[in-house]
Amino acid sequence: ASGTGGAIDAEDATINLRATGTSGALAQLAGSIELDQGTIVTQSTGTAANGQLGLHAIDAGSSIVATDYTIGLAPATGTNTGLRGARADAGGEVLLSNTTVTVRGGANGTDNYGLHANGAGSAVRAEASTIDTLSRGAFGVLADGGGLVVLTNSTVSSAGLQNATTLQGSHGLMATGTDSRIEATGTDGTAAGALGNGVRA
Repeated sequence: ASGTGGAIDAEDATINLRATGTSGALAQLAGSIELDQGTIVTQSTGTAANGQLGLHAIDAGSSIVATDYTIGLAPATGTNTGLRGARADAGGEVLLSNTTVTVRGGANGTDNYGLHANGAGSAVRAEASTIDTLSRGAFGVLADGGGLVVLTNSTVSSAGLQNATTLQGSHGLMATGTDSRIEATGTDGTAAGALGNGVRA
């Protein structure tokens, strides 16, 4: 969905990702998307899955709402980088309710995150949802550049060895940069792997 007034409503839809850098749902320039009871899943393997995003909202006024949804970015084989279950940039907003987000990058994959809010005014909000990531330096939730993530009655799990370049572990919640913020209420978190932290700022 693109542009003011651009809107998409989809129910019980299955969205398959089959190429590098593809998104399951993209809202930009104040477009809006509502998804209910469906699935976004990668069918790519190896490097063909790199850079894939489940949900991506860009620009102020752009929004994606997903309810009772499953997002699975877990390539069957290969080492992957740049996977995002849900991401908001440049003032966009993503809202998740009763949604499961699974991100896998392989044992040596890097830069793979469950939820990511990047930039001032950008927000990802998740209620009664489950976020699960596994790869090197994988973050369950990342807020950076002034982004905001709000978690309510949710579960976040991150696992994997540290990133061999940055030495960042697989953190559950990670906030970095001026005014970046994560707010969590009634939320359980687990971090596993060398140098991993449940919460880190």
